[in-house]
Amino acid sequence: MAVENYVADADGILSDVWGMNNFYLYRPAASKQFRFMPWDTDFTMYWSGRPVVQNLDRNELARRAMAVPALRQVFVETMLQASAVAGGPDGWLRSEMDRLYALIGPDARRDPHKQCFRQNIMVACDASDFEREVAVIRQFAAERPGVAEPQLEALLGPMQPKMSPGGVVNAATYRAGLVPGSLAVVYGSSMARAGESAGTWPLPLSLDNVEVTVNGVAAPLLFVSPQQINFQVPWNLAEGAVSVQVSVDGASASPLDVQLVHAAPGIFGVAHGSDFSPVNAAKPALAGELLSVFATGLGPVSPRVPDGEAAPLDTPPTATETVSVTLNGVSLEILFAGLAPGHAGVYQVNVKLPGTIASGDGAVVVEVAGQKSPAFRVPVR
Repeated sequence: MAVENYVADADGILSDVWGMNNFYLYRPAASKQFRFMPWDTDFTMYWSGRPVVQNLDRNELARRAMAVPALRQVFVETMLQASAVAGGPDGWLRSEMDRLYALIGPDARRDPHKQCFRQNIMVACDASDFEREVAVIRQFAAERPGVAEPQLEALLGPMQPKMSPGGVVNAATYRAGLVPGSLAVVYGSSMARAGESAGTWPLPLSLDNVEVTVNGVAAPLLFVSPQQINFQVPWNLAEGAVSVQVSVDGASASPLDVQLVHAAPGIFGVAHGSDFSPVNAAKPALAGELLSVFATGLGPVSPRVPDGEAAPLDTPPTATETVSVTLNGVSLEILFAGLAPGHAGVYQVNVKLPGTIASGDGAVVVEVAGQKSPAFRVPVR
């Protein structure tokens, strides 16, 4: 309902005229849960001024749901996230419209059988109608955030951030055990008013009035949203039990106790060393090739980089612990192991594959100080 109301869907679950419409409830034979499947969304993105709470009071299911504070909070926060993703006149929604316009525009203009919906009937239309409709949705993308966000702010009221039990985890493995200097994620609710990513170096200690502390030390922030925050664990912290806390607009969540460990390797991705393009089915790893493994949780480095600072491009710090990498159990030659240049909290391990290697599914594992990462799957040829 939140997403449909953000894009001003007049013919969906909270329809203006026809009641609940244009969705299926599908239950797989082996399940007791239904899946919600929306469809036929051609009545979206026409009215940028459509109220964010349109028809919530007319629909019995919506009215009852909004009476539950937790569900009301989810509704508002989801709309705020939708607004943050849309991004306004120069945001993602507009750029996606432009991408699709470039893709289908030539064929749409040439199509001699175009149909338009006017006064509840389908009629023939021409290229000028197509261009006019494109202009309408572009205007919607530009205007909608300015209309929706003030209404949502009024609905949201004071923030009451909450962190999910067990919700502070390694950013690559999503497992417990944080490492100083590495990246972590905290999950919860009401942890921000919208979504925002850091756009400057060093990484900010406050983003959209959100702060995260680890044992009272402010943590650099990469991304904040109501349900998820990505942050760097401060370097200068002792291993052992620590307290993590999220604060929004001065309101603090109940802290969570987590463990800081020496190393907890996790892999974000594997790239070709020649151009740093990802290793995937379209471009598998080749025998004898140089690869770069991007990870976090590999422990201390020398020299140390200040919290939130990007690793230097010319002389990136190296890992002080011995790092090893295997592919399907075969040890790989290590060419470099340390911080990834131009990033904070991300490590780069450059390896060389053997001259002969079996084709198929490859499992890459990084090991540091006796701790192994979960296997990261890559195609090998």
